[in-house]
Amino acid sequence: MSISIIGGGIGGLTLGNFLKQHNIDFKIYESAPEIKAVGAGIAMAGNAMQIFDKLGLKEKIEKAGTKMHALIITDENLKTISKTDVMKLGNKYKVCNIAIHRADLQKILSENISEHIIPNKRLSTIEKKENYHLTFEDKTEIESEIVFGADGVKSLVRNQILKSGEIRNAGQKCWRGILQTEIPEKYSHNAYEMWGKGKRFGFVKLSENILYWYALVNEKFYYDDIDLLETFREFHPDI
Repeated sequence: MSISIIGGGIGGLTLGNFLKQHNIDFKIYESAPEIKAVGAGIAMAGNAMQIFDKLGLKEKIEKAGTKMHALIITDENLKTISKTDVMKLGNKYKVCNIAIHRADLQKILSENISEHIIPNKRLSTIEKKENYHLTFEDKTEIESEIVFGADGVKSLVRNQILKSGEIRNAGQKCWRGILQTEIPEKYSHNAYEMWGKGKRFGFVKLSENILYWYALVNEKFYYDDIDLLETFREFHPDI
C-alpha cells in the first residue's frame, strides 16, 4: 500500500508518527526545502497531548514548552472576565495543556520520521484515476493508493479533489511575535487574552524568558498604517 502525505506541518508529521508506530510505510512530501524553524507559539490542549502521549512524545513536548494552569480572558487592564481552569481535565486524563514554540514542536515530531520526509516537493496537480496521480512542480510524478491532504488552509488537495471550501475573510489583522524578556511569576503558567474595543491582545510563556504574543484588530476600526504601540496604548502597561 502506497501512502502519500502532502504537507510536513504539525498535522502531517503527527500522522506520520502514527503510521510509523504501526509499521505502515508512507512518504511526506513537503514544499519547503527543509523542515525549519518558522512560526511563533502554539497551545496544545489536553486532547492533543493525549494523542502525543500515545505516540510516546508527551514528555519531550512538556520539557520543551510550559505547562498551562488556566486560560484567562481579561479587559484592557488585566481585570479578569472569565477564567478556565484546565488543571481539572489535566488531572483527570493525566495530561497538561502545553504552550510551545511551533518550531520546537515540529522538531520533536520530525526527528523520528526524517527518513520518510521528502523536502522541496510542491504538489502541482492531483487526479483520481485507479489510484491518485500526483504531479509535482519539478515535473516528477507518482501514483499513490491513499493521499492525505495536510497542506494547510489553501490546500491544493482539498481544492482539486473535494472541490469544496472557501476561505472566509475574518475582517481582522493579526500580528504575532516571540519576545525574550524576564517574565513575572504571575504570568508564568496562564494564557491570557485581553479584550478591548475592536482589538485583542494575547500572550503566554513558552519557556524560560521566552514569551509568545499576538495582537488582533478589527479592520472596521483600524487601517493599514497601524502603529501597534499607539493602538494598544490604553492597555495595561505590561503590554
